[in-house]
Amino acid sequence: MAQIWEPVGAAERAVRELPGEPGQPAGGAEGGGSGPQLLLTVPEAAAVLRVSRGKLYELLRGGQLLSVRVGGSRRVPQAAVLRYVQELTESAEQELAARRAADAATTTAGDWRARWPELGLHRPA
Repeated sequence: MAQIWEPVGAAERAVRELPGEPGQPAGGAEGGGSGPQLLLTVPEAAAVLRVSRGKLYELLRGGQLLSVRVGGSRRVPQAAVLRYVQELTESAEQELAARRAADAATTTAGDWRARWPELGLHRPA
């Protein structure tokens, strides 16, 4: 199935485009340098997913999104964010395919008239 929009690619770009901490280069790790940002702060992860900080903590508590502790700080691995977006995308694609299959099964020629009583509809007089 061809995808019109690649959400995982968009999430990867959003992670790469995150600004660095003050005094650090953009996209850099805490040790400096210009490598990929492997661990995101909670506000950064929330910004990438475009959800509130509270919603992100809810996802963490519910086990839908993985996080790690670094000292006293909570960090969200970039891979966990990408995996979460991939799972959401796959789930949405499966729901859409099921909905389309159900619609195709109920809209065959003449089928809807036979199903009027089942649908709670009344035949016109």
